[in-house]
Amino acid sequence: TVEDCRCALAALFEVLMLTTKLMAPLTPFLAEYFYQHLSMALPDGEREPSVHFCMVPEVLEAARHPDIERAVAAMQPVIELGRQIRDRKKKPLKVPLPEVTVIHKDQVYLDDVQSLARYITSELNVRSVKVVRVAEAQGLVHLRAMPNHPVLGARFGKAYKQWQEKIRALSHADLAAFLDSGKLVIEGEAFSTEEVIVQTEFAGSAETHESATTDLKDLLVILDCVPDQAMLEEGTTREVVNRVQKLRKEALLLVQDPIEVFYRVVVPEAPAAAAAGDSKAKKGNTGAADTSAVE
Repeated sequence: TVEDCRCALAALFEVLMLTTKLMAPLTPFLAEYFYQHLSMALPDGEREPSVHFCMVPEVLEAARHPDIERAVAAMQPVIELGRQIRDRKKKPLKVPLPEVTVIHKDQVYLDDVQSLARYITSELNVRSVKVVRVAEAQGLVHLRAMPNHPVLGARFGKAYKQWQEKIRALSHADLAAFLDSGKLVIEGEAFSTEEVIVQTEFAGSAETHESATTDLKDLLVILDCVPDQAMLEEGTTREVVNRVQKLRKEALLLVQDPIEVFYRVVVPEAPAAAAAGDSKAKKGNTGAADTSAVE
């Protein structure tokens, strides 16, 4: 709506103006250039002759939303790991993928990720986001206990080797309970999360899925890398649109310039191509061109 556009522009203006004022001591001439243009939108009573006459903006603690900041901080590594998987598997973002699964020990973390699921689906181009607690992910993950050698070595001395074997022999259920409670007791000896580090590893099918984890191995992201036929066709459509846009740019055409797009089916036996056949797109803008076949 028009009101939504006004709100978006007002928020953008506020961010640009605050950034310009903060930049002024570091890049005085560039900040001055920005301010002279931005200040045209200010009322006369709020406009200063120069950005260097403005006070440094004060932090509005009341405007901060810790829940949003925490959720975004949880979302960022998920997107980064998902992109790493796509690069590793050579799966371009143009092709949608079925699902991304996020595994973590903390339910609050997972709730934050789920609250921003629509951003994750957009950034990773996946159909859905699934979140699972480590304790409930048996079959998907393998938990491995890693003793903190410096700490436990100093604690147990010569007997450390025996304790190391006992720690590594812990079952999935034992480690899942340890992650939930933060407490671990072996033969009367208590261990903290600093002394025993639990790492999460993918235990599913490597043929259809690929995983990535953080350096601490506390977050595991699993991507279903097998698109169905509809997803492949959507990827082809995006590729055709991308090529048409590049051709428009090379021809120095504007968005509003009408064009005619001709295409020829290269692989007739493909289902999408066979249905399309040789055709000529209707005359119109890029958005009106038929991109259902490969040129």
